[in-house]
Amino acid sequence: MKSNYAEAVRTAVEAVKELDTDDPVRPIAFQEILRAALTGGATRTTPTTERGPADPSGSDPAERLAGRLGITVQDIQRVFDFNEGGPSLTVNPTRLPANKAGATSQIALLVTAARQGGIGESETAADVIREECTEFGRYDESNFAATLKAMRAEFVLGGTARARTYRLTRPGFERARSLISALAGGQVGNG
Repeated sequence: MKSNYAEAVRTAVEAVKELDTDDPVRPIAFQEILRAALTGGATRTTPTTERGPADPSGSDPAERLAGRLGITVQDIQRVFDFNEGGPSLTVNPTRLPANKAGATSQIALLVTAARQGGIGESETAADVIREECTEFGRYDESNFAATLKAMRAEFVLGGTARARTYRLTRPGFERARSLISALAGGQVGNG
């Protein structure tokens, strides 16, 4: 058992080493990865909501995303609207950072989490993220690609330079979960 624990810790340390040491998601990611390594990848139970337990395999995208992230459907519904056109952010733009790079990072995490965790998209096109940044008045043409490329811990880059795609990593989902919880609870300010 002792060697299994040591191996699980090594796995978790390796998985979070790309995250900045002051990133608030780092300890959460470490705990989740360690838990998964120790339980053989067993998933934790999801919280219940007024509408019943979150169902990651259900037909409702908000429920699937809530189940994937381990948060309530109500928190998801405070941040996203899922409709025929796909998910869209419903947060007040003043709740996002005023600087375009910070806002772009947050919007990218939120959009990819909703699309990949909610509607089952395997990768999210840069154009989708760009469109949402534009809608929120935070699109910075000169630095958009560089901002997303710097998020190596959160995204696996795919596609080509002209048609870039992004796939969330486990630390990316963890960071998105923290961000959604903060936005739903009113804890994210204009920064």
